[in-house]
Amino acid sequence: MRVLTAEEMRAADAHTIETLGVPVLTLMERAGAGVAAALRARFEPARGCAVTLLCGRGNNGGDGMVAARHLRKAGCRPTVLLLGRAKDLAGPNRTNWARLEKAGVPRFEVADETALARHAKKIQGAELLVDAILGTGARGPLEGVVLAACRAMNAVPAPRVAADVPTGVDATTGEAQAGAVRAELTVTFAFPKPGHLLHPGRAFCGSVEVVDIGIPEAAIPGGERRLEAFAPSDAAALMPRRAPTAHKGDMGRVRIVGGGPGMLGAPALAARAALRAGAGLVTVCVPHALYEALAPLLLEATAALHAESAERTHTGRAAGAILVELEHDDALALGPGLTRHPEAAELARALVAKARVPMVVDADGLNAFEGRTELLARAGAPVVITPHAGEFARLAGLSRGEVERARLELATDHAKRWNVTVMLKGAPTVVAAPDGRVRLNPTGNAGMATGGSGDVLTGVLVALLGRGLSAFDAASLAAFLHGLAGDLARDELGEESLVAGDLVAHLPGAFLALREPG
Repeated sequence: MRVLTAEEMRAADAHTIETLGVPVLTLMERAGAGVAAALRARFEPARGCAVTLLCGRGNNGGDGMVAARHLRKAGCRPTVLLLGRAKDLAGPNRTNWARLEKAGVPRFEVADETALARHAKKIQGAELLVDAILGTGARGPLEGVVLAACRAMNAVPAPRVAADVPTGVDATTGEAQAGAVRAELTVTFAFPKPGHLLHPGRAFCGSVEVVDIGIPEAAIPGGERRLEAFAPSDAAALMPRRAPTAHKGDMGRVRIVGGGPGMLGAPALAARAALRAGAGLVTVCVPHALYEALAPLLLEATAALHAESAERTHTGRAAGAILVELEHDDALALGPGLTRHPEAAELARALVAKARVPMVVDADGLNAFEGRTELLARAGAPVVITPHAGEFARLAGLSRGEVERARLELATDHAKRWNVTVMLKGAPTVVAAPDGRVRLNPTGNAGMATGGSGDVLTGVLVALLGRGLSAFDAASLAAFLHGLAGDLARDELGEESLVAGDLVAHLPGAFLALREPG
């Protein structure tokens, strides 16, 4: 599903109204009806249920007024509190304010904090609350009666439903202001917004439901970036299939280059994950002196032994032999446990420059390009990089804080600049292609913040590249499956006790969930 920024949503609204001729009142009626329907479906309010709707003076408030009328028709007992003066309402909002009176919905003007205090019991005694104060266009800190109203709603145990976006949450960035409304359900219109999916806004939205109000995708303004929410149906559509006559050579031959002293678990985890993700043949390239330590960790995978440095790490002298081996492979994973030794970094740069199979570069493979990112743009084959915020910051010459504040923009810009698919890991993981396509991954949880989790992701990703998926699709599906395996593991084990091996163990369940949705 397309995801629109606040600016893109405004442009789509304008096109629908001005070019397609759909009246604002019509869009508002559909939006408000959608809020009422979603509220009823989620909470199943009893007849006579007290619902207090707090409405701003803008279009978001108009949506709330419409929702109040529909709730009244459904047998609820709605009350509308207008945060402002009715005389200041204009156009559709003035019309909907008048319609409240005709529908028999109690309505009150709450122009300041003193007036809010007089009507406090209408908030405190509500069984359900609707936040229709500020919509997607609002930015900046909450102040005055708006801030007081948000705090009053948050103090009430009744469930809160937000129209379009919780007041105080930036629809584009997900930034949450002090006092922002914490909703159990957010009903947004036409398309989800980045703020529904990006933290911290994601935590303020609760469940998000998208209501169709008649804005076609053709109304979306053009641009270099196409942002999408990656849904289970999208993941299921990308799942590779096995032919009845398939043999192991058909399922992808993948090679993992990594491992160093004290770091052999990383390539072993990646190998196990690649096999669980369907790879037919997996080979781990390891420094010769480390084979005996690695061998007990490899059961279904094989090892290839290569030249090593004096410190028993990988060395650039092995590049030629590995490149010859890659002539028979379908994909390469570079980095798990590679170490930051200069000779290992030399090997990483040589393989990215000369390998002719799609590859994923992770962990110490990425560190090899710190200060040398121009080499990524000259790679010999499609590349997916999988940095967390700290690794991305080092590559881009930024602080970690700068990366966290602008994940979408930075992933998009640097995917194009470096000519790679960027999988910026986090909550949520952002997958950006060089051509401007961007997907937000919905799966995963905090329990996955554990050593080795990234190695499992690398294994899943290289397996999907080996099965023939494009870099962008493989990265999108790998992020989804990895996160889903983490969610399944959390449901069984809880977040605190998760380890990377649990993710590998739950990969079969993740694949089955997509093969057999529901």
